[in-house]
Amino acid sequence: MNSKQFLLATAIFFGCIPKNQPPSTNLSSAYESIEGFDATSCTFEANDPFETRERISKGPNKDLCLDTRKSRPVVRLNELQAKNYGGSAPEVLTVANVSHMGKFYVAHIPSNKIKSAIFQLEYFPAVVPAGHTQLRLQFEEGSPVTLVSQARGGETAVHRVQDLVLSVEALGQPGFKYDIFKGMKDHYAAVYRITSLDEKYEHMVTKQKHRVEQWKLNVSPDEAKKIIVSYVETSEKNGMRAMYHTIERNCTNEIVAAIDAGMNYSLFEKIGRFTAKTIDFYPNVIRISLQKRGLLPRLGRGNDLPELDKDPTALRK
Repeated sequence: MNSKQFLLATAIFFGCIPKNQPPSTNLSSAYESIEGFDATSCTFEANDPFETRERISKGPNKDLCLDTRKSRPVVRLNELQAKNYGGSAPEVLTVANVSHMGKFYVAHIPSNKIKSAIFQLEYFPAVVPAGHTQLRLQFEEGSPVTLVSQARGGETAVHRVQDLVLSVEALGQPGFKYDIFKGMKDHYAAVYRITSLDEKYEHMVTKQKHRVEQWKLNVSPDEAKKIIVSYVETSEKNGMRAMYHTIERNCTNEIVAAIDAGMNYSLFEKIGRFTAKTIDFYPNVIRISLQKRGLLPRLGRGNDLPELDKDPTALRK
C-alpha cells in the first residue's frame, strides 16, 4: 500500500464528518423551496448586512451558491460598524456571523478573559470509528461573550454566553450531501465557524445523542487569546473560498493549526509537533498529536473533563 492509498484508507476509517449537514435533495427543488432566495446575488437573508453571499470557488460545483443559512465565516467589525451593535472596547473582539441557536449575532468577545481551552471530540455511531473535533473556549465568570442580533428590521435580542466553539466544517450548495471521496475533489468550501456552546450542545447532545469527550488543554490565557485572534483572522481571510479536503484541510488538522498559531511551544514541543504532523488529520486518534505538543499529559488522563452531556458547566438551564 502506497502513501496515498494509506491516507485514503485512513480517511474512510477516521471520518471527519461536517456539522449541520442538510438532507440530500434534488438541487433545483432545494433552491426553489427557499423563500426569499435571490440566485443572482446568492442572498438568503436580505436584511442581514453580514451575509456572505458566496459561491463555490472551484471544482465541479463552481459558481453555485453556498448555503449560508446556518454556516458562515466570521467578519470583524471596525469601530464605526460596531457602534450599531453596542460599540467597541479595548481587548474585545467584535465579530459578526457568530451563530447561536440557529441565528447569527454580532459577538463582543473579551479575548483577554478566556479561562480555559477545551478540545472536544464528538463520536458518531458507525461501523467504523468516525468523529468531529472542535475547540471550546470557556470565559471567566463575570466576563461573558455578549451577542447582539445582526439582522435589520426585527426585534434586537441580546444574549450572554460563557462558552464559544471554534469549528471548521465542510459546506456545499443547498441540498448537498457530504461524501468523503467528493471531499477530496473540491466539492465543498471549508468554513471556519464560531458558535455558542448552547448551539453545539443542542445539535450534538440533545438532537443526536452523541458522545462528546472533553480534554482541557495546557494553554495559558495569553496563548488562548492569540488562538482566537488568529482564528478570527483566518476565518475572515479565507471566507468561503478555501476548499475543504477530507485529508489535507479538515475539521481536525485546521483546528490543530489554529491552536499551533497561538502557542509558545518549547523546543521539545516543537519537535513533537513536527513528528505528529502525519496524524493531525485523524479525529479519533488526535489525542496523540496533542500529547506530543505538550497540550495534554503524555501519561494518564488527568486533563479529561466530564463528557459534554454530564458537564455541569455546559448544561443549559
